[in-house]
Order: sequence, then C-alpha cells, then structure tokens
Amino acid sequence: MENAWATFTLERPAVIKQISIRLLDFRKNSYPLEVTTADGTVVWTGYTPKGLGNVCLNIEKPVKSATYKILMLGPATVKEAFGDMTELAAKKNVSTKASKSNKLSIFEIEFNE
Repeated sequence: MENAWATFTLERPAVIKQISIRLLDFRKNSYPLEVTTADGTVVWTGYTPKGLGNVCLNIEKPVKSATYKILMLGPATVKEAFGDMTELAAKKNVSTKASKSNKLSIFEIEFNE
C-alpha cells in the first residue's frame, strides 16, 4: 500500500474539474482514492464507482495546480457490478474469483478543465 500512488505533472497549471480514469478490474473493484494538488490540498476523496470503462471523478471545488497526486487509501472492495451478465464472446474466460491484489493500476487518465 505504501507504493499505491502516482503523481502527474501537467504541462501547465490548470483548474481541473474532472479526472477520467481507467483502473485495473474496473467492472468489479471500487478503489478508495484521494486526489491532492502539489500543496497537499485534497480535491477528491472516496471510492471509485464500478462501470464498463473509465470512471469520472468530479472535482467539486477545483483549484489551480500543475501537479496532482492520486493515492490509494486502502484495499479495493470487490463485487461484480453487473451480476451474472457476461459478454457472449468471452463467457469461457469469465472469472468470479476475487482479486487478492491491492495494487493501484492506472491504465489511462485524463485531466479535464
């Protein structure tokens, strides 16, 4: 857990209103995250929603910063968001086992003004 964080430095300081992020096992895991700016101001905290792709973290009180840090505060919660729904082409590859990993794996991220 001590390494479950990432710092992003933007090209220029910006007032970020939304962060769109794709995480590992986004369909079944909710990650307890905290997003801070360079000066330590917390701009978002909570569990990520489950979904079919990127999740959006809306910043209610955006501040101007060039650096944003995303920190995982604890282990992810695991529960399939879509029950027994499976894609027909991948039905044989579906696993119902819970992940034992507490890693923060970010595959894609966008910072939106």
